[in-house]
Amino acid sequence: MTVLATTWKRFRLRSHRLMLSLLSASACFFLAVPLLAVDTGGNKLPNIRQVAITPVYWQGSFPDSSHFLQSKKHIETSFSAIVRNSKRFVFGNNVLTADLWSTPEGRRQLTEEYEIDALINLTVSGQGDTMRWTVRLLHPSMRNYLTETESMPFAWLMAATDAELDLRLQNLLFRMLNRFPVDVFVTSIQGRYLTLSSGTEQNIFEGDDLNFYQTSIRTQHPADGSWLGFDQKLLGQAKIIESKNHSSIAQITALSYSDAIRVGDGARVPAIATRRSFQQKPAEDQYYVPVTPDSPLVEAKPLPGSNRVKPKREEPADQAEAEFPKVAQAAPESIPTAKAPARAQVPLEEYDPTPAPNPPMAGENSSDLLPVSFKEVEIQGQNENFSVSGSAKAANSFPMWLLNRVDFAAHQDVTPEVLGIMRAHVRFGSTKNGSYFGFGLGFEPLYQLALKNPMFPSVERLLVGGLVGFESVAVSGEKLGGWDNLSFSPSVHVQGAYHVVDMAQTFDFDLLARLTPFDMGEVGVSGKKRKIADSMSFEFEGNVIRRQKAQDWEWGGMFGYQTGSWDLSKGSIDFSNLRLGLSGRMRL
Repeated sequence: MTVLATTWKRFRLRSHRLMLSLLSASACFFLAVPLLAVDTGGNKLPNIRQVAITPVYWQGSFPDSSHFLQSKKHIETSFSAIVRNSKRFVFGNNVLTADLWSTPEGRRQLTEEYEIDALINLTVSGQGDTMRWTVRLLHPSMRNYLTETESMPFAWLMAATDAELDLRLQNLLFRMLNRFPVDVFVTSIQGRYLTLSSGTEQNIFEGDDLNFYQTSIRTQHPADGSWLGFDQKLLGQAKIIESKNHSSIAQITALSYSDAIRVGDGARVPAIATRRSFQQKPAEDQYYVPVTPDSPLVEAKPLPGSNRVKPKREEPADQAEAEFPKVAQAAPESIPTAKAPARAQVPLEEYDPTPAPNPPMAGENSSDLLPVSFKEVEIQGQNENFSVSGSAKAANSFPMWLLNRVDFAAHQDVTPEVLGIMRAHVRFGSTKNGSYFGFGLGFEPLYQLALKNPMFPSVERLLVGGLVGFESVAVSGEKLGGWDNLSFSPSVHVQGAYHVVDMAQTFDFDLLARLTPFDMGEVGVSGKKRKIADSMSFEFEGNVIRRQKAQDWEWGGMFGYQTGSWDLSKGSIDFSNLRLGLSGRMRL
């Protein structure tokens, strides 16, 4: 009996110890689960390219006034346009998104059928006298990727203009998008050539050098799961050799180790719209300055003429220009490899939460040089040779400096589908017996049609419209006294780009054909004015420009030829015009 009792006691003791061990292991497991949800080191950043914009969501209580309803309507309308102007992603159809995003089945359809990688949402919450704007980048399952929030009183909303609403929305959205650490992804690799997910729309151009990283999510918010921190490992460098609207090709120039760059790795683009909007200098008229560099305490700004100077912010010594570890330079024929790739903790660029002064709004393509926001400006210096025959004869003399005509053009989007071109030109020079001087003005609205033809891959778009123009020319010393005429000319443009591999350069071309069946005006013949009764002319023009970076002057050449005739109230005139010149363009 004693042996049995002792054995039973030992069994019970071991059972208790086993139960305590199991309970301790279970407790450790359940305590570790929340920690694992917060620290997610090693989770690779998803490749986000196609994004859908959901309708603005309103929740809570809001003022019952007509002004608030107008502001609400404006926010709902402009939010989508501001998101698209960021040009960070390829955006889906808004109508389709509005129909599908609100149900799990619809979001699954957006993902599987329309290849949507993420959603962007604006939620406006109202409570008491304040409201909160929350912008989110979401997984199609509505899981948070990035979140940015801003609160403001309703009194501000009631007094704000539409432009102020747009500015605040843009700054909030751009701050959120700037926290996404990658702007362009590698979509395919062929040897030393990379195909990238972005192009000229994201300000990526031939000759740009990009650093490529492997990015992983380091930490997430414990409450909503949104990304907070990232780890980046420098993989290599590549130079852009071809850039189209939404894609580009880069050639690898250096690697950290063999086959370092893979599909899904990415790079940051400093010139992309969201990052560029926070790179502007702060306003100079600050009322307060820091007491010491990096101090949270401020004091009144010293008056002009005082001995005090504003303390300068000292940059840390380790903030050198070369912030990333050096990579092995590739030889022309082969890429050297390193035995042990080093993992580099690369600090991410901090964004400035302070709104930039007067950033570009709905048409962000703007320039400080111009009072009007144009997307593109052109200038041409030409050598023009014309001749007139019939009731009056005249021809220009060959100019000594090869320049006797200057053309100007400014492009602006009237609507997303319609491009408007404002034109002007000045022509001057000498004739056999005298001289001439004239000018012209015109406006050319063009409807844009995208062209995708495998037989002509360089052709990208077709523009169809017409030119309404006025021209006045005065001629002295000749039987032809000049002319004043108003014309309407249907026109067709064929535009595209051709990449020369050997030069690693892309040339944009614009081929123009224009027919003028209508002219209204007068022609001076032998000192008398004769009205234009009937007319017909045809014009062809070709422009080729070597593409460079945006906001830099790009140069090329042009060729133009025009021929036609005017039937006058008495007699007729035939004319021809040949033009050769230099073209300059700046894309803003």
